[in-house]
Parts: sequence; C-alpha cells; structure tokens
Amino acid sequence: MKQDILLLTAMFALSFGAPAADKRKKDGDSTGKNPPARDSKPPKSTDQSERPEERRNTEAIRVAVMKDHSLSVMAKGITIVTANNRVTLSGSVKSMREKIVISSLARAAAGEIPVDDQLEVKTAKETVQQ
Repeated sequence: MKQDILLLTAMFALSFGAPAADKRKKDGDSTGKNPPARDSKPPKSTDQSERPEERRNTEAIRVAVMKDHSLSVMAKGITIVTANNRVTLSGSVKSMREKIVISSLARAAAGEIPVDDQLEVKTAKETVQQ
C-alpha cells in the first residue's frame, strides 16, 4: 500500500514537471516567432522573367549602369533580375557610393516597380582574399 501511494505520488509529481520541461523546450524554440529571413540566395540571371516588360526593365537598368563611367568594372558586373514585378540587384561593389549610385539608377529606371538592393560593398582586401 505504501509503495502504491509512493508510486502514485511520484507519478503525480512527474506529471507536473513534464509540462514545465515541455514549456521550456517550446520557449527555446523561436520558430514561427521571428520574421522570415531574406532569401539566403539572391536570384540568378537565369531567374530573369521572360515577360517583355520585365526584360525591358532589366535592360534599361543595365544600360544606365553601363553608361555611368564613374562605376568600377566590379560594379558594372552586378546581377540585375526583374521577376514577379520586382527588381533585385545582387553582387559586389567597391564602395558605398557605387551601391547608392546603382540603387538610384535602378529606382529611376524601374519607376513604380520595387527594387530590392542586395548589393554588398567589398573592400579591395576582401576581394583579393576570395
């Protein structure tokens, strides 16, 4: 009888501890609480839309970038993709000034279409190490 009471008491105590442990596990899991991260991989040139208006948009931005003689060869080699009514700029530039110039050129050429600027500024040292 004493063993039965002891066993029931232990089971009763464990039943209260288990939800607490489960709660701690759930609290430590932030899945669903954090906003979704930006796509880890920017679109590639093969993701370019085949819709004529989106192709023209990408072409207009590319022409504007290539005409700007103040931009480095690295900056002129960025990837410009228009798909799903959105422009994405990705790749590396040498300075914050180049990033701003390219973003401004893209926004001017894109008009109402949103521009997602994912350009990264790479110093000469970072470029050599890669």
